[in-house]
Amino acid sequence: ATALELACVVTLLLCPATAVVDQTKDLVRTMISLFYIGAGFWKMNTSFLDPTVSCGTIYIASLLATFAPEGLLPPWLVTAALGSAPWMTIIGEM
Repeated sequence: ATALELACVVTLLLCPATAVVDQTKDLVRTMISLFYIGAGFWKMNTSFLDPTVSCGTIYIASLLATFAPEGLLPPWLVTAALGSAPWMTIIGEM
């Protein structure tokens, strides 16, 4: 994140304000892509992939509790979503 901010600041200082987006868009796109690929890769470990202790499962459970009205989702669907939460997170980041 620091390298991305540094690149944007240097571009702001060296380029006209109207050209900043054009000058940085490819670099920003590449750096963000590498960041998410790295995040997905480092999550492939036994702790993250275990739905009983994974923070991905907790995050999906909190999203379901907040945005899905109680009784709307059948229990089997909630169980499937929570069980597959770690893999869904990795796939989403890769």
